[in-house]
Amino acid sequence: MDLNKNIKNCPLIFLDLETTGLLVERSSICEVAAFLIKQGKIVDEFHSLVHPHQKVPYAAFCIHKISDKDLIGAPYFENIAGNLVNFLSQGILCAYNVAFDLGFINYQLKKNNREYINPPLIDVLAMAKNILKLKSYKLESVARFFGLTSKIQFHRAKDDAYVTYLIFSKLIEIIEKKEPMQAKEFINLYGL
Repeated sequence: MDLNKNIKNCPLIFLDLETTGLLVERSSICEVAAFLIKQGKIVDEFHSLVHPHQKVPYAAFCIHKISDKDLIGAPYFENIAGNLVNFLSQGILCAYNVAFDLGFINYQLKKNNREYINPPLIDVLAMAKNILKLKSYKLESVARFFGLTSKIQFHRAKDDAYVTYLIFSKLIEIIEKKEPMQAKEFINLYGL
């Protein structure tokens, strides 16, 4: 992948997960969604509920509303891992707090004797904190700031991945008023 291109000309993957908790060692992924963006358009998507090998704690259910009943018949992570890794390898991985999502994916890959993934990364949360002056940088707060909250069901992977893409696009508009940036500059500024 040529990281010397303008960020808008690079393939971008917007990812979000829903989990049974916040600690990778004790929690599992229960939903994953990602969008592949090329030239500012969604060209492909990946979405799946994921059976977490455990009950969904009530506290997690209260946030994302994914119940044990919803997960009956959902594939286990090991059954979608190959397709997910292939999907995520198509571009620069972008997420809102990308370390959280990538940490969960890599932990699950390791548990299933698979290689870690180490794609170029952009943390849209870090971008928002660097560019905007807000009281709260929660995804919903930043979406509200940009007027992006209609028809969005927050705390569901598909909607959160999509609104992350919309926020990224708004932040790019702000940055471009100063100067266009190469992908490698974004990764240096907002990657891990």
